[in-house]
Order: sequence, then C-alpha cells, then structure tokens
Amino acid sequence: MIVRRPAVLLTLLGALVFLLATPTLAQKGGEPGETKCPPELREELAKLLADNDDVSVRREIQEKYRSCAEEGAEIPQSELARYEYCGRLVYAGSLYYERLRCCGYEPQKKLFNCPVEVRQPGGFGAFPVPGSYEYVLSCVVLNGAWQAVALDRVHLTNAQSGRPDWHTAVTAKVGGELAELPLDGRTLRARSILSWNLTPKGDCDYRPVWGNVIEYRIRLDPTDVAPPAPSGKRVFATSTTYNGNLGSISGAHAKCQSRAAAAGLSGTFKAWISGRTDGFGGQNAADDL
Repeated sequence: MIVRRPAVLLTLLGALVFLLATPTLAQKGGEPGETKCPPELREELAKLLADNDDVSVRREIQEKYRSCAEEGAEIPQSELARYEYCGRLVYAGSLYYERLRCCGYEPQKKLFNCPVEVRQPGGFGAFPVPGSYEYVLSCVVLNGAWQAVALDRVHLTNAQSGRPDWHTAVTAKVGGELAELPLDGRTLRARSILSWNLTPKGDCDYRPVWGNVIEYRIRLDPTDVAPPAPSGKRVFATSTTYNGNLGSISGAHAKCQSRAAAAGLSGTFKAWISGRTDGFGGQNAADDL
C-alpha cells in the first residue's frame, strides 16, 4: 500500500520549481540543443512518480510544469517543416528529451508500433531504477469522432555513458471497434500522442508537457493469401472405441469422417484399415498412403 504524504509532495514540488525557475537553455528549431527544464528536474520527477500512481498528483505535475511545453510552441512552423514526420505534426511540447516522428499500424496483428527518438543521455531517471516511462496513446476517427484504441508504454533510463546511440519503441495492441473492423482496404485517420511519464489515458486531445502529437493515415490491409495446404496426410486416433463390427469399409470411413468433424478438422478422412474378407472388399491400408 502506498501512503500519501501531501506535505512531502508539496515540498518536493516546491524544490522542483526552483529548478524550473533557473532556465539553463532554450530550444530552437526542434533540435535537442537546449531547454529551460533541465535534466535534474525530470530526474526528480521520475523518482517522485515512481512511488506515486495517484492520478491527481500526476495532473498537478502536468499543470505545474506546463511552461516546459512552451518550448514546442516557440519553434517556428517553417523550422518544423524541415524535419521529417510520418504524417503531420499537430502539437509539440518540449522536444528536448524525446520525440515521436512516426507510427504505423499492422492490421493483421492489430498492433500500433511507434519508435521513440531518445535525444538526450539524461533526464529519464537513474539506471536501472527508477527510470521513467514513455507513453504512447493512439486514436483513430470512427463514426466521425476520435476514439482511443491503443495505449502502452516503454521503460527508459539515463544512458550509462555518452550520448544515446539507440532508439526505443512502444508497441500497443488495439481494442474496441477498430479490432472488429473487417480488413477491407479502407484507410482511417490516426493520431498518436507521446507523453513522458504522464499517461494520456483515453484522452485523444491530450497535450503533453514533454512529447508531441502526430497525425497520419492507416490502412486496413487484408491478410495475405492462405498458405497452401500441406502435401502430407493427417492421421489421428479416435477418442471413441469400436468393436470389430464397423459396418463394412464404408461404415468405417463414415465413423472416421464423423470423428474428424467433431474435432473441427476439415477435409476427407478415411479409415486406415486392411482386410481380406468380403466385408472389406480386399482393402489394403498401404493403398491410402
């Protein structure tokens, strides 16, 4: 059980305000060169949030540090246009630490996959814990309105040395109406929201402090053609037993076909038997191989 201590929380937030009140840098042109919300502030937030899942606390933090998101608004659109995005950048908070450039949808597996660009060696929390999380919420337009369809996160920590030379990604399974739509080739508007350590939950209009929002289109591409049937033959033993009176060869075949249907097996199944009596008509099992 987590014990809430509002007085302690207020003290920590007050200390973090001091860090925020001493701007060190300023973001320019979407490049990760400068910020007014230093790594020390984010790392203190990472420690605070690691032990507190209270939604009201997270909302308070979201609003208290809203000014950090103003860095994105300060980037001229002419500058943003120079950077490649998969679709359209519709909102930018602070892009100093992380950025979402592209997402895609795999309709056959019903997965959104969103690579997250890691832009700084610090500001994510100590390795290996507490670290912090990058959340990605994906939404699509269904019945004329945005609907949240996939939300997941990936754990991230400070680089152990040097600048980051790696990327991470958030993969999320879709649910709801999108998961039930037929794969008929239609395209849909999609929106993905990257938010550091503060979950967007089901809010498709969420504006992150750290992170950004992109819009693009997805296609419900049909599955590929069914694989060819195996060239071999399937053999099974029935769970039911019979005496020697199988009702001739045709009766034996009928019993096999009946048990195959009960097991959900498609195709034609025959009894694999041999006999020299008139009842089996000289059936030789080797002939069915």
